[in-house]
Amino acid sequence: MRATIRKHYTVLSWLAVLVCMGLIFYLSSQSGEDSGRLSAIVTTFIMNIIERITGNSEFDLETFNHVVRKLAHFTAYFILGSLLLNALHASKVRPPKSQRYAYITATLYAATDECHQMFSDGRGPQLRDVAIDSAGALIGVILTSILIREIIRIKNK
Repeated sequence: MRATIRKHYTVLSWLAVLVCMGLIFYLSSQSGEDSGRLSAIVTTFIMNIIERITGNSEFDLETFNHVVRKLAHFTAYFILGSLLLNALHASKVRPPKSQRYAYITATLYAATDECHQMFSDGRGPQLRDVAIDSAGALIGVILTSILIREIIRIKNK
């Protein structure tokens, strides 16, 4: 019974990785215009929340939108790095290999994803985005490593 549950968990872990990669691919397939429109919606939503909390409505929309777009890159790859490490751990790949594999896979995916954007209208590859993506993946891998280690430590008590 336990082996079956573990096998299902492993399959679901890899499925989560594929869904995350698919979502990133889909978002990168959007035209520059569509991507900008989605970004503006998210930025406006966040600005409205901040304005309600702080009462401050003095934002430079263009700068704030740029920050939101870069945070989206970081967050997507933070999640991907975490999911990759979790799937590798579920597949019984142990540290430090699992950490290296998760980070390298996420970074390579970021690089190929930026190249993929060359085929989307109004988009193009940005080396800076690969750097932001890989930083997100690295932090995701590090924090997930700590979390996994602590869960194992608690289970072994």
